[in-house]
Amino acid sequence: TGGYSFLDRLSQTQARHLYEEGSKCILLNLPPKSVFGIDTNSWEVGEKFKGVKMIPPGVHFIFCQSVGKEGCTGPVIGFFRVFKPKEILVKEWDVNTEVFSLKKFSEIDLERIKGDLHLYEPCLAPFPYDSLKTWISLTNHVTCISLAMLEINERPFSAFEVTEHRKGDLKASSIKFTHIPLPSVSKEASPFDITRAHIDQSQILLDCLKRNYRNDYVSLLGELQCCFLLFVYAHVYEGFEQWRRLVELLCSCDEALITNSQLYSHFLTILHFQLNIIPIDFLVMNDHDAKHNTHNIFLIPKLNNLFMNLKESTGVSCDLKNRADKFKSELIHKFKWNFEVSEEDLP
Repeated sequence: TGGYSFLDRLSQTQARHLYEEGSKCILLNLPPKSVFGIDTNSWEVGEKFKGVKMIPPGVHFIFCQSVGKEGCTGPVIGFFRVFKPKEILVKEWDVNTEVFSLKKFSEIDLERIKGDLHLYEPCLAPFPYDSLKTWISLTNHVTCISLAMLEINERPFSAFEVTEHRKGDLKASSIKFTHIPLPSVSKEASPFDITRAHIDQSQILLDCLKRNYRNDYVSLLGELQCCFLLFVYAHVYEGFEQWRRLVELLCSCDEALITNSQLYSHFLTILHFQLNIIPIDFLVMNDHDAKHNTHNIFLIPKLNNLFMNLKESTGVSCDLKNRADKFKSELIHKFKWNFEVSEEDLP
């Protein structure tokens, strides 16, 4: 389309509709040359920057990074929020602590800002609609409930804060990830039952759905997407760890493929979009990675296990099998992955 942005291609009527229905995020006191971001985008801000306008309804991730005198950027400080149409959100940056201020604006302050909105308008950047489709593909299962469960709904956080919270207790985190138990059996279990419990973790998945997600698989997928966003855009490594645990659990089930086909259909779609945007050097294995990068190792054999279970099961729907075959072909073509690698072959 000739290099024009999404907004450039709109008619005046369409642009006016987005402006009137969209929300505004006004950010006070963010110093020039700081980094501001929303969703998948970030920029160095100038003297006049005061926030973003035309924000579409739905979940968004807003973040900032301070920049030191030598040009070094600080950690990502951000928060998630589910915007409604026509909202005006006002935030303030604390230049001393270099985090979002916890200051609560009074109704009088908010009304004054709304009354002076015409003064802020020229300083509000338009929302980057060109990347909205990608963002929706990464967040289509994230809801207020997902964010509330993790305790990240409108609460500013940083990777540093999450890591510091965990020191001394590997299970503790300021972000409340769902506990995923390891396979376990009773002392009286037969060797067959022990092996079965590790090969097919469907019961663990069903127990998690019932205990933590009220049998709502959308909430589980919402956490899966949140964890991915936390790692990729907020640089929270604990997000990757939980994402890996959820992926490993979903790839280690057999019976659940039959009883929860909709869950797995959406799971494959989510992975498709996530693997499309994750940095390529994080995914593609070579001889050096195979020995030194455990992040890359777990995904191939786990997906291979999922693909084998789908192929060999007689009760899985044809639609789910076809989706899996197509996804597998895409991964082989894009990443040159070898799905004949077993977990026993890995270091």
